[in-house]
Amino acid sequence: MKRCLYHLLSAFLLLPAGCTNPADKAPTTVTAPPPTAASAAPGEPWTAAELLAPAALAAQLRGPGPAPVVFDMGPAGTIKGARPIGPAQEEASLVKLRTALAGLPKDQPVVVYCGCCPFAPCPNIRPAFRLLLAEGFTQARLLNLPHNLKADWIDAGYPMASSK
Repeated sequence: MKRCLYHLLSAFLLLPAGCTNPADKAPTTVTAPPPTAASAAPGEPWTAAELLAPAALAAQLRGPGPAPVVFDMGPAGTIKGARPIGPAQEEASLVKLRTALAGLPKDQPVVVYCGCCPFAPCPNIRPAFRLLLAEGFTQARLLNLPHNLKADWIDAGYPMASSK
């Protein structure tokens, strides 16, 4: 009887040593990738290949080769060298963009951006980019500003047009 009680007590004392709770383990840190534009989201008019990184546009604008034509479609500010058009959610701005595009060759690199807010709720980039596609521009690009113009362009030190 003593022997049975001894084994039972030993098993009872050793049982917790073999059991571990996953919550007791040290937490692991998971780093999320930086936010990007909704390039693969269904219904977006652009593809991942049509997104242009801010650093790439800045290099093209200051580089020795021909620069793309850049259109500012929002209220956040105008990048140096960009043509201010106005919010593409307004029909008058789309008419202005269509007029500005009329004299350009269809293979001309053209970049649109807004930068008022993250891509998902932005009311300006989709109408502008769809217009580029509808007009047949084969080198249409969207400046990849997943947060906004300030965070993704200005804070990186890229050039802005001087305000008058």
